[in-house]
Amino acid sequence: MAVDSIANTGLQGMLISQQQMARSANDIAQVDTRPPTEVERSVARAAEPAESTSQNKLEPLLQMKAEQLVFDANAKVASTEDETLGALLDTRA
Repeated sequence: MAVDSIANTGLQGMLISQQQMARSANDIAQVDTRPPTEVERSVARAAEPAESTSQNKLEPLLQMKAEQLVFDANAKVASTEDETLGALLDTRA
């Protein structure tokens, strides 16, 4: 595997994670934080279980945390590639 492809893999992974985090942030911003009215509560009870409503609010937060971990792992790949390349160049010099 070429060194360029390792760096590109890390950077591409970081970009994808950043895009996913932006989507999750948008989902979080779209969550309705006002208390539901009595009519909305009765419609929600009839339509779906209460757990699913709170799950819908939690899902973007969990997705954002997961993407943060993926981003950090990809950043570590890029950083390690940079350090390795630097060490190889120092050896050759």
